[in-house]
Amino acid sequence: MTLSPLTFRVVVAVLLMLAIGGVFLFWSRTGEPPAGLEEAATNQFYLKQFTLTGYDGGGQPNVRLEAERLEQSSLSGDLTITAPRFRLTDEKGGVWRLEAESGEMDEAMIHAALAGDVTLVFEDNPHAVMKTPRLDAELKARIVSTDAGVRVIQGNNHIESVSMRADLARDRISLSDSVRGVYVP
Repeated sequence: MTLSPLTFRVVVAVLLMLAIGGVFLFWSRTGEPPAGLEEAATNQFYLKQFTLTGYDGGGQPNVRLEAERLEQSSLSGDLTITAPRFRLTDEKGGVWRLEAESGEMDEAMIHAALAGDVTLVFEDNPHAVMKTPRLDAELKARIVSTDAGVRVIQGNNHIESVSMRADLARDRISLSDSVRGVYVP
């Protein structure tokens, strides 16, 4: 069966109109994105209920991070952490536990700024607890510091200071000149 030139042109015109209509129909759709895509648009990635472990040059674990959630912003690359729990190993193999309500880390995971009921405990002496509202941590160097006030509690003993710097790798803690406390022998 052959089509006349006029019929052929009409069929092509109808098919062309349907194709153009289909493109506009799907292309012009706007509205709310499907659930979950808003988060993907603002975050490069996120992890839920995870554990990350870092190793030293000898292959031994020296940093472990567990948290409820870790997000990386697609704009800045910074990492936001919900309920972080760090385990930092010192030079002698001792473990420091560091917990907070929230925190932020740089993309290289070298520096962390923790906030909200930050707690620092040395596992060999779990009765001595350091608490502060904010803490900066140099994870690779194992140095933590705060200028937001710190309280060291061990049983009935407590020491308060305006600021603190601790070298966890060498088990050394320095408090500011403004220190007060109670020590019960």
